[in-house]
Amino acid sequence: MLRNVGSNWVLTLVTIGATYVLTPFVIHVLGPEGYGTWTLITSMTGYIGLLALGVPMASVRYLAQHVAEGDRRKMNEAIGSCVGLYLMIGVAAAVIGLQWAAPPGDERGAVHFLAAQWEPDPPPGARPFMER
Repeated sequence: MLRNVGSNWVLTLVTIGATYVLTPFVIHVLGPEGYGTWTLITSMTGYIGLLALGVPMASVRYLAQHVAEGDRRKMNEAIGSCVGLYLMIGVAAAVIGLQWAAPPGDERGAVHFLAAQWEPDPPPGARPFMER
């Protein structure tokens, strides 16, 4: 157990060191705007990793145990529980995302903005069908 804890700490320290050393290089190559995008992507990846809630490790443990015992009913229960949990998390994320993207009655939501960006401009001299 001590070896596992030690290797986790070493991995954490190596990650911190690599980030410290590589950050100036990444900023130089990507520029400030690109580095901001890079940071956003890595942060979101970290948050998504937190949403795993240890389910993959627990599912491996219990699924291996039920396979070894030959208990198909419990294998199906373990798989169904994992799928159900992730389905609930996905639905909650979709509901929150839709609320953020387009609040009711607010035309400043991200969905409206994206739709307006993709709306083709009328030909020159044509009267628009609807005013924006």
